[in-house]
Amino acid sequence: MASINWNVTIPVKGASKVLLNAGGVTKITCTKRGIYKLLARGGNGGGTSMSSEQEGSVVKPGISSSGGVGGTTIVYKVMNVGDVIYYVGGGNAGHTYYTNDRHEEGAAGWNGGGNGKNFGNVNRGASGGASYFMIGTPWDIREIYNNKSLTNVLGIAGGGGGGKGGLGSNNHSASSYTSGYGGAGGGNPSGGGGRALRRINDLDYGEITELPGDTQSDGFSWETMWGNASTWGGCGGAGYICGTSSDNFGGNGGVGWINPSFATVTHKNKKWVGSTLKGGTEAAGIYWEKTWISPLIYYGDAEVDSVYYGNKELDTIYYGNREIG
Repeated sequence: MASINWNVTIPVKGASKVLLNAGGVTKITCTKRGIYKLLARGGNGGGTSMSSEQEGSVVKPGISSSGGVGGTTIVYKVMNVGDVIYYVGGGNAGHTYYTNDRHEEGAAGWNGGGNGKNFGNVNRGASGGASYFMIGTPWDIREIYNNKSLTNVLGIAGGGGGGKGGLGSNNHSASSYTSGYGGAGGGNPSGGGGRALRRINDLDYGEITELPGDTQSDGFSWETMWGNASTWGGCGGAGYICGTSSDNFGGNGGVGWINPSFATVTHKNKKWVGSTLKGGTEAAGIYWEKTWISPLIYYGDAEVDSVYYGNKELDTIYYGNREIG
């Protein structure tokens, strides 16, 4: 069981959401029955920084890079008063430095990311961890591997891939140097995670060519959920399937996934459908609108789904001053 770092309750009066932290586990307790939007964001991949070096009259340019952003996975869930779910928030990767005043290898994003590495003339960016909501016992990605089960995982958001940096060749000939941007986490198993870029800079002409990275991901297996790395390329992000890594590129983003058992929610002929996105802008959190479900009220042995006052359906019912739904 993964350690619980934070506790929150939902919903919060006067607010439309509760934002959730990266890099640990949040326990979430429901205090009002409703349909909730659960948004997971994978950890961001780490970039790299490299100082230029001079050998005689030759200046070898230092090439920096950026990591990919974490992916987004959204699921919807009916929650009743007292229900508990957990958010396992993948961590953001650290930045890798090989500069005149700083030598530091970026730390892997918690929950499956890969570590950065300096090799002198090349540096490899770290990758972001995977994020997901769970019911039951919260597991980190290694515990999922140990138990070989995704039954209680609602959906996975892939981590961003790490960048790749290094030294250019020289400042006179038309030779080129390469670096790589990490790919965004997310996507889905059929389409793969976000693809990294290889950046080719022509020193004489100032041209920059960007080429897509290699295969974004392999097929699913329990052994390929956490980020991997080639010798020189940026680390691939963690996810349902980790992003791949190759020597001349940044790492690809980890692949997102939605558990088919939690793919849709239907209530009163309205359907909410989950989704996975490469990257994204919304923060990890639990969001709600006017999607409350009437409180559990019975007429005899039958549960009453809706309560009306005249022609108006009631979202909230009070017994005296006490809200009961």
